[in-house]
Amino acid sequence: MMYTFRSFLLALSAPTLALGLLAPSAHGAELTVNYLLGDKFEAAIGAGVRVAPRYMGSRDTTTTFVPVMYAQRGIFFIDTSRGAGLQLLTDSGFYVSQSIHYDQGRGVKSDLFRPGGRDLAGMGEVPGSATWHTLMAQQVTPGLSISAEADVTLKSGVDRQNLRVGAEWNVIDAGDERVALGANAHWGNARYNQAYFGVTSTQAANTRFAAYNAHGGLYAYSVSAQWEHKLAEHWYSSVQLTAMPFVEHAKNSPLMARKTPVEAMMTVRYVY
Repeated sequence: MMYTFRSFLLALSAPTLALGLLAPSAHGAELTVNYLLGDKFEAAIGAGVRVAPRYMGSRDTTTTFVPVMYAQRGIFFIDTSRGAGLQLLTDSGFYVSQSIHYDQGRGVKSDLFRPGGRDLAGMGEVPGSATWHTLMAQQVTPGLSISAEADVTLKSGVDRQNLRVGAEWNVIDAGDERVALGANAHWGNARYNQAYFGVTSTQAANTRFAAYNAHGGLYAYSVSAQWEHKLAEHWYSSVQLTAMPFVEHAKNSPLMARKTPVEAMMTVRYVY
């Protein structure tokens, strides 16, 4: 159960390559110091590259460096995908974590470390914000997990909220190889969808884009395939392809130059 769930979390976090975890099981144990801190420290470090659109819907593709870092002990964790927070895994296979993360927003110039592009000049920046990040998941069968993940911005006046609901299936999970398939649906509230897909009348006057009001609701589906390979003791590689067709409130946006973008992620990491 633990190894399967670790694999699920690795695939779930692939866009920023957080390593999966081995959270403490809850079975009526008292919240002692040993329970809270666990019996060992686990960590991973590595690096990778991501080939993806410069921002959601961009016609331009960019290659960026991706750091891989994860550390956890007991109920405490920190990683490059979900920030820092608390986690719990029960004997029934239910997992929940709560953490503080960061939404980078979107810029108006090409940047190796932040979504954005020069073609957005005149749109103004989508401000970044710390977020309250929640993840819940359930192991349904040894190879199938379902999950829901939400981000709520904490910066005053930003009020962006987005939700992902999906499933992940281990097609192959044996020895040094793992192959997994995933499918997800993505929703945003009105502020989130307007920030990333909408164009106000002021923005339209300053750019070549027509005004567009993006209402809250479903904005995309995504499907993914991941291959993980053990290179040697402690060393792992991972390759993932993800396609995200935009729908409903996003696909008709004038910002959507590509309505079904595909991205690739390749990483190597050392697990302590």
